[in-house]
Amino acid sequence: MEKPKKPPPPTNSRLSGSALVETIDGPVEILTLVGKVMPVTTRLADGTIGFRMMINIRELAAEAPLVQFRNEEGQTLRVGHDHLFVAADGSPIAAESVEEGTELASGWSYPE
Repeated sequence: MEKPKKPPPPTNSRLSGSALVETIDGPVEILTLVGKVMPVTTRLADGTIGFRMMINIRELAAEAPLVQFRNEEGQTLRVGHDHLFVAADGSPIAAESVEEGTELASGWSYPE
């Protein structure tokens, strides 16, 4: 059995307004959640996946520089340049520092 992953560092995430956040109601664009408190899927401190309350959801800037990523499956994600990801070794890495081929830790995985 695989050891649980360390939780990601706390961040003040910057996502594009169209970024989908997994909520108890399914995927929702984050811009529609501004000013609300919403349970969202996250990796908990013990490494398991669960829901926690996303609070203080706000629009930081109507227009801001974003970095776009595309994974091997063709999915894209746009985040602020200072958005923190978790590298495969567990260390935090800013979006602007991620280079092609950099391996990032997965938020979760499904049992095989």
